[in-house]
Amino acid sequence: FCNQDLVAVNQKSFVLDRYETRDSLQPGSDILEAFSIHLKKGWNRFLCFQNLSRDSSMGLMLMFPGLKKGQLHFQREAGNDTSKTGWNICGPLQVPFNFSSPSLVLEELPESSRFTFIPSPDNVNDTSAYLSICDFTLDNNRNPQELYPGEFLMYDLGHFHYGFPFLDITGTPGDIVDVTCGLRTGENHIPMTIGPLGRMTDTLILGEHTQWIRMLPRGSRYVMISVRQAKSSVRPVFRFISAASSLGSDSLFQCSDDLLNDGWKRAMDSLVPCISQNIIDDPCAKRCQTLPEAFIYSRTLYNLPGGCDIPEKALREFAETQLETGMILKTAPSGVYSYSPDAALLWIIWLEDHWMYTGDLNFIRAMEPCLTRLLRFFHMLSPGDHAVLQSERAGHCTFLNKNLDLEEKNIFTMLNALYYRALISAFRLYAAMKMKEQALECEQRSATLAEELIFYTRSAVSGIFSDNYADDRRSEKSSVYTNLMVLNAGILKTPSDINNLLRYCCRNEETLLTDCDSPILFFILETLFDYNRSNFAFQLLRKAIDRSLDKPCIYALGGNPHITCITAASFLIRQLLGVRPAVPGGTQIYFEPACNLLSSVKCRLPMGSGLISVEWNTSGRDLHADIAANTQIMVTPRLYPEYGASVDINKFVALLPAQAAAEYR
Repeated sequence: FCNQDLVAVNQKSFVLDRYETRDSLQPGSDILEAFSIHLKKGWNRFLCFQNLSRDSSMGLMLMFPGLKKGQLHFQREAGNDTSKTGWNICGPLQVPFNFSSPSLVLEELPESSRFTFIPSPDNVNDTSAYLSICDFTLDNNRNPQELYPGEFLMYDLGHFHYGFPFLDITGTPGDIVDVTCGLRTGENHIPMTIGPLGRMTDTLILGEHTQWIRMLPRGSRYVMISVRQAKSSVRPVFRFISAASSLGSDSLFQCSDDLLNDGWKRAMDSLVPCISQNIIDDPCAKRCQTLPEAFIYSRTLYNLPGGCDIPEKALREFAETQLETGMILKTAPSGVYSYSPDAALLWIIWLEDHWMYTGDLNFIRAMEPCLTRLLRFFHMLSPGDHAVLQSERAGHCTFLNKNLDLEEKNIFTMLNALYYRALISAFRLYAAMKMKEQALECEQRSATLAEELIFYTRSAVSGIFSDNYADDRRSEKSSVYTNLMVLNAGILKTPSDINNLLRYCCRNEETLLTDCDSPILFFILETLFDYNRSNFAFQLLRKAIDRSLDKPCIYALGGNPHITCITAASFLIRQLLGVRPAVPGGTQIYFEPACNLLSSVKCRLPMGSGLISVEWNTSGRDLHADIAANTQIMVTPRLYPEYGASVDINKFVALLPAQAAAEYR
C-alpha cells in the first residue's frame, strides 16, 4: 500500500514440498514487480504485508527508475530489535492475509511493534544502490593520501584474497566513508550490484581517528574507499589481513608440464581461503560447507600433510544435519533447509574414501547409525519392491543437473547410477564393520538396481542409456553426462559394453568441458582415468586448468573459480604421480606412474601414519623411480610392459612384486 491506495498484489506462492524441487524458491531469488504509484506532496507512507512460512524470511527493495537523483527522499521509522536496517517490522499477525489493509489497527501491540511513523533525518537509501548510480571518474594525478567529499580511492590487491579489510582513517567526527570490496572492476569502479557476495559495501561513521576491521571475512581482489560526506578531508591507511589456512604450505608437487605446475599452485592458493577451520565451498558465495564441493576438496586434502582432520570434521557436521527422515542436508552448518538427493548420496561415497585414506574404522563405526538411517531413507523412496528411485519422490538433483538441461522424470538415470555407486560403497563399509546382514542387503539391492536401470533406460540396439524413463518409454535424449555416470558407477561389467559407452562419451572434448567449474568435472576425469582413457583424460585435464587460469572473473559467469584446480590436484597425485592407497589407511599403496604422459614428477605427501616422497623420471623407455618414507609402507608397482623400470627405496619401504597396469580398475 502507498498511503491508503492498494498498489500491487503478488499472488505468487512458493511452497516448499517435502522435497525441494526446481520450482521451489531458492535462497537469493528475486520476485520482481513493476507498477505505477501516485505520490502526494509531503510524506508518503509505504506498507507491505508478506505472507511467510514458519522457517522462511524475505526482504523488500523499492526502486524508482522514473525519478532522478534528489527528487525523492526516504526517511525511516523508529528502529527496533528485529530490524537491523531501521525499518519497522511487525508480526506474525493473526489477521488473514487477504484481509490485510492500510488501516490495520495495532494499538494493543507492544509500543516497539506499532507502525508509528517517526521521521528521522538519516538517509535510508541502500548504500550499494546509492553507489550504483554514482559516476566514477579516475584522476591519476590526485593525491591518494587525502580524500575529499565525492572522491574515491581504489586498491588492487594483485590477486584474489579472502580475509579482513583493515582501515586506519583520520577525519572529522560524523564523516561518512564507504568501503567496498569486489572481485572485478567496471567503468573505473567496483560494480555495486547485490549478488553472490551479498552487500559488498560497509559504511563507516568516523570519529576523530577511526580504526576499523571487518569482523566477518570477505573475498576481494579490489577494494574501494569512497567519501560520501566529510567536513574537510579524510586520510586513509589501508591493509588487508588474510584468513589463511596453513594447509598446503609445505606440500610439494612438480612435474615436466608447466601448465600442471601452475594448476597445482592455483589449487594450493584456492585451498588457503577455502579451508578456514572447515571447508568453504566458495569464500565469495555461500561461505559455508556444501556437500559436493566438500567431497571433492577433501580428495585433495587427503594428499596434504595434516589434511585428514578437516574432512573428518566436515563428515561429522554433515551427519549432524540429518533429519528425522534420515535425509542429510546439502549445507552444514546452516539454518537453510537444503535438500538434494545427489548430494546426500555423495556422503556415503565420501565416507568410504575417508576410510581408504585414513583406515580409521572407529570413525566409520561412529558414523554407522547415520549411514543406516540415510540408506533407509532412500529405500523408502523406491516404489514397491523396486530398487530404482523415482524423481517425483526423490527430488531435484542440484549438481548432477546443475543447468536444468536434463529432464528429471520418473527414473532419472544419473541419480540412480550415483545411488548404485553409493550402495556399493555402503556394502564395503558394512563388510569392513563385519555387519554381514546389512552388507548383504546393500549387495542385493545394488544388483536389483543395476538390472532395473539397464532394463528401463538402456537401448537394446545401441547399448546407450537414455536420460530417463517416463510414461512407459525411454527418453529420446541420451546425454554424455548420463552415460559417463553409468560408467562411473560400474554398472556395466562386459568390456564390449564399456567400450561402446566410452566411444559415445569421448567424441567431443568441448561437451565435457562445459561444466569444468562444477563438481561434475571430478566424475568425468575419474571415469576416463579409471577406464584407461588416460590420454583423453590428460588433455581434458590440461584444458580445464588452462580455462580456469584464463578466467579470474569466473564469478561473473556464475561458476566456482576454485573447484577446477582443486579437482585437478587430486588427479595429479592419483593418476599422474600414480600413488593411491591399496588398503585402508595407506600402509600399502599402488605406484602406477603415468610415464606415457609425463617425463618426470616428484611429490611429497602423507601416506599411512607418516610421509612419503616419490620421484620418477623417464629416459626413452626406461623408468627410474625413488621412493622414500618415514614409516613402514609396502609398494605395489603397476607398470606398463613396454617400459623397463628401476626403483630405489629406503629402509621403511618394502617393494612387492610388480603388476601390469590395470586396463579397468
